[in-house]
Amino acid sequence: MDGASAIAFEHPEEFFQHLAASTTSALMTAASDIALVLDAKGVILDFTLRHAGVFVQDRSSWVGKKWLETVTAESQHKVETLLSDANPNQPSKWRQINHLGMEQEDIPVSYTTIKTAENGNTIAIGRDLRPLSTLQQRLLDVQHSMERDFANMRHAEMRYRMLFQMSSEAIFILDAATRQIQEANPAVMQMLERSEKQLIGRVFPKALDDECRSDIDQLLSDVRQSGQNSDILVRAKGSKRPLILSAALIRNERGSSFLIRLRPQPGHDGAKLSTESSQMLAIIEQSTDGFVITDADGRILSANQAFLNMCQLNTRQQAIGESLDRWLGRQGIDMNVLKNNLANHGSIRLFQSKLYSEFGSELDVELSAVSALDSSYPCLGFNIRHIVQKQRASGDSESPLLRPISELTQMVGKVSLKELVSETTEVMEKLCIETALKLTNDNRASTAEMLGLSRQSLYVKLRRYGLGDLEDSKNP
Repeated sequence: MDGASAIAFEHPEEFFQHLAASTTSALMTAASDIALVLDAKGVILDFTLRHAGVFVQDRSSWVGKKWLETVTAESQHKVETLLSDANPNQPSKWRQINHLGMEQEDIPVSYTTIKTAENGNTIAIGRDLRPLSTLQQRLLDVQHSMERDFANMRHAEMRYRMLFQMSSEAIFILDAATRQIQEANPAVMQMLERSEKQLIGRVFPKALDDECRSDIDQLLSDVRQSGQNSDILVRAKGSKRPLILSAALIRNERGSSFLIRLRPQPGHDGAKLSTESSQMLAIIEQSTDGFVITDADGRILSANQAFLNMCQLNTRQQAIGESLDRWLGRQGIDMNVLKNNLANHGSIRLFQSKLYSEFGSELDVELSAVSALDSSYPCLGFNIRHIVQKQRASGDSESPLLRPISELTQMVGKVSLKELVSETTEVMEKLCIETALKLTNDNRASTAEMLGLSRQSLYVKLRRYGLGDLEDSKNP
């Protein structure tokens, strides 16, 4: 605090005239973190420190030195100002001085000076600013942390706002007290054929048929009281198409809100399905072969019960949204081969792979797939058949892989074992490369990845066995 704005003692001579030197010293020690007694040239004659080990090790380190020599270079002109401003009538202005500490770090101290009238010495009283600096640093850290949290919240809000706007499901946000519609995504406008002005601010369920009001009131009451949610069937005004309505309660500091979700009843989300289409869907669901529909990236949109049984999944929700690659063959290889072939040819037949269940068991499977990316709802369809029984049933007929092996076994006794093993290895290697080339539709990069080879090693083996287009392989 500045001397000009301070309130001084009114009668100091009455109370302090007869104070002993020891009492004055004790008062200065108690009132400050550091106090210096300086002569007219600014040399330290004596001092008191509350934290001695931080500034100096012992008294001899400072006594006899100039005050200027104990501070940093940028603080020396402030020391000179404090010495020149010292007078007996009032203390000087407080100024921050940086001392050189024991560990060569700067120690900030706020000083004021006053000159004694009796002997002309100057007393400098200082307050250690490190606790204040620590608090300031903590404040800055908290501010930075809050700014990061606010930035993360803004980014999260932006992501969820985009998800809310882009969702294909119709979603309302209602005020739980008034049931006024606070927000509605574009899917709502499309499903109910209402504009934003006709919905926002209106009391829900004004856009729905009046016959559904009692069921909606009961549903919202149950959700508010117990949190239990059961779907109900409703209809939009002027429409006979049934919709499924579900609700959830969102609690926050400002109150509560209802999240209302509307979706078409299965089989009524477009033109009515024909009897033949309904029968086909029922047969696919009950088929012993697994049937999976995915998006263009291979994420599962729908799957029948046979696929769930193969993967040992309890519910369909465990599969929805997951990549088919999670259960199919070698991750990152088989699914990429399938998607590449579907992109090039639109369909693929009898692709052999493995299917791994949730508990680690594996099945030999055969896949046929078709692409419908040009339709109104782009998707890929996969028919997955368990082929263990098929392999056992066809054991009488020799497979293409076993024929060369049987021919080699007939050479036993005619050539040495070393030559026979070498010949067998080459035959197996050639058959594996041929099979991989067929599976990848002669895609060299996918073939190398499938076989676990570098592309250079693959081209060397292609030349050795005369496989593929040798002209292309000259410039891998």
